[in-house]
Amino acid sequence: MSGGLLRAALPLDSIILPAMSELRSLLRAAREVLVTDSAALEAEVLLGEVLQRPRSWLYAHNQDSVGPDQRRQFLDLLQRRADGEPLAYLLGQREFWSLMLQVGPDTLIPRPDTERLVELALQHMPSERPLQVVDLGTGSGAIALALAYERPQAHILAVDRSLAALRIAQVNARHLGLQQVGVVQSDWSEALGTASCDLIVSNPPYLRVGDPHLGQGDLRYEPLVALLA
Repeated sequence: MSGGLLRAALPLDSIILPAMSELRSLLRAAREVLVTDSAALEAEVLLGEVLQRPRSWLYAHNQDSVGPDQRRQFLDLLQRRADGEPLAYLLGQREFWSLMLQVGPDTLIPRPDTERLVELALQHMPSERPLQVVDLGTGSGAIALALAYERPQAHILAVDRSLAALRIAQVNARHLGLQQVGVVQSDWSEALGTASCDLIVSNPPYLRVGDPHLGQGDLRYEPLVALLA
């Protein structure tokens, strides 16, 4: 769910009539505003977030009306999404390896491709004995937490030089009850000293300064420190 632009450089209130408050009318207008490949899904997710209801509820109550405050919240989120802000940041969460993780502008958004790294790491992590694993550049803790979820006997050390990212990783570990995940602030392995481990995993920054992709899609909003090699 990346990208997203307004069809016209106009405030949403000039596109969606101020009096419009019926769910189905709001969603229909929102689909016309968003130009992402999954505009309908995104509009439903955002409205569900505002109303704190699942998408199935929206279908069953599509003739219901929303109050002016909720309508304003929805239009604000819709405007931000239309301007290109990632859906994960608007919602404050993203699923990774079936785990729901808190994310924000201080962390990369976990991507499905990174689950392949988890799969490969698990092949080197026998489940019958304790292991010491280090995740360098952990961000939201996605990789470390997925490994801890699959290997309860392993102790995972999640390392990042960003304190803001580590706070999010800690929140995620606590929320998921994965007590075997610890966090350390460090510029890569600098703060680890002579500590040894069984496995090191990492999804490091890989873009060069000036890479054109930095100006496209979700990357425009993600932390440069986690993107630039």
